[in-house]
Amino acid sequence: MEAANLGAFMSAHAQSDLDAAIDALTTAPDFRDHDAYTAVALQVRAEFNPPVGTPWARRGGLSIPTWLYGHEPANLFAGQIAKYFSNAIREDTILRLARGGIVFATGKAGTVQEVFQAATKTYYNSDGKSGPFVFLGRRYWTEELNVADLLRSLLAGSRDGDLSSLVHVTDDVAEAAAILTT
Repeated sequence: MEAANLGAFMSAHAQSDLDAAIDALTTAPDFRDHDAYTAVALQVRAEFNPPVGTPWARRGGLSIPTWLYGHEPANLFAGQIAKYFSNAIREDTILRLARGGIVFATGKAGTVQEVFQAATKTYYNSDGKSGPFVFLGRRYWTEELNVADLLRSLLAGSRDGDLSSLVHVTDDVAEAAAILTT
């Protein structure tokens, strides 16, 4: 989630600046090491801070965090932070807005909850038509947690007909973006 906020935070900068920011952040690649990651993220913020008066959407966008689980650092690139105390309410808000499709990176219980909350909305067409479900990390989503096959089976029986074609699995970020934009 923080990657989207970093992209918005860096949106007024050149691609080479984004590359430099990402290179700096990779020096502290283990997000469970809060102190090292936070120090690097604060350095990136200081170096690339958008000019005064830049609208919040171009200063990192909106972050809707859950709560601090203890293994995740706070999002340091958001322009604004909304706070929900119920993960389900947070996810419902995000999923209601993401009707054009969603890319799911590898994750644990919270990510899987979001997958099936989105699948429920799609299955029952409760928020209108859904875009694709794109799972990034083929081995993870087909072997470690075989969510892709389960979702295809579920969505094949939707009251709106067979929606199993909405499920895509890839290792290629460019392919994931193409699926969402075509």
